[in-house]
Amino acid sequence: MVRKFNIEITFEYGWEIDETGFIAPYSNYKPVEEAPISFGICVKEKGKLIAMYDPFIPTTEAIKEANKQDIFSEECEFTDGKHTFKGNFVDALIYVQSKYKEHYNG
Repeated sequence: MVRKFNIEITFEYGWEIDETGFIAPYSNYKPVEEAPISFGICVKEKGKLIAMYDPFIPTTEAIKEANKQDIFSEECEFTDGKHTFKGNFVDALIYVQSKYKEHYNG
């Protein structure tokens, strides 16, 4: 069974990807040491990614860095409320990046 994650993008606030049922605050979880340094928050539980947040668009460099780390390769289901897709966390980051580009260039 794949884990399910919500993607929330608010262009004034930032973006967040978190597991359905995630219980805040972020401080309840361990940081992902191998996460790109540019991510504001990236936390895990039981060795699996559980939430990410950043106020800025994910950079291509950060996405490439995440692509090299096993923790970002888990296949999951992601939804932003309008669109649902299966993929890994790198795919979700690319999705977030594309939504920012659409918003600011479109």
